[in-house]
Amino acid sequence: MGKGEGLSIGKVHESLRKRAGKALVFMTGIALAVSGCAAPTSETKPADTEQG
Repeated sequence: MGKGEGLSIGKVHESLRKRAGKALVFMTGIALAVSGCAAPTSETKPADTEQG
């Protein structure tokens, strides 16, 4: 490689930062979707009390 060829440290850092940002957004979306689907649902039915 000649002088000035390849990736500079600044470009690598910027690329990693962008990739990490995308991964964070993706994982946050997955976590929200899973927590929304796994949220406990309140399926308690009213007590069947029959009074004469």
